[in-house]
Amino acid sequence: MELKDLFLTPLYLGIFYGIAFAVRKRFTNPLTRKYFIPALSVKFLGAIGLGLIYQFYYGGGDTFNYFSHVKVIYQAFGDSFSTGVKLLLGKHPADADMLRYTGQMYWYDAPTEYFVAQVASVFALIGFGSYTVIALGFAFLSFCGMWAMYVTFLRIYPLAYKKLAIAVFFLPSVFFWGRG
Repeated sequence: MELKDLFLTPLYLGIFYGIAFAVRKRFTNPLTRKYFIPALSVKFLGAIGLGLIYQFYYGGGDTFNYFSHVKVIYQAFGDSFSTGVKLLLGKHPADADMLRYTGQMYWYDAPTEYFVAQVASVFALIGFGSYTVIALGFAFLSFCGMWAMYVTFLRIYPLAYKKLAIAVFFLPSVFFWGRG
């Protein structure tokens, strides 16, 4: 994490919360509305907390391995937009322009791992390469899927809205480790 994270994180939190408040009425009902923003908030807290623990306690890990790939792709966009697009799209085989960058990414030929770097690179492009903005983007995207799951479970068990909310959103292992 860098100094720019301190400035960009509050700005992007405001943007993500603005989107959440704008769509909340469409995706909630009177019983579920009270869980929407708190569930998103703990998801954001978990995303930032996980990054801090990996950086300051573990000193690295898979999260930062993915981020190193994202930094390479982000740098490629700064050097050559067309090369950045090729890397973002995962063009195979790599051409001469891409070799400078693909040599720095040991997961370029691993489709599953590289896909995570590709998605994170989209967040990096709109978040100026900031780790926390990328983490918030993943948390927001993950929350959208979790909310859809919650609503689906409510169709099966309509009276269990509070218990399902706790299980889907508020267990520490779910909101902390579930955003990676």
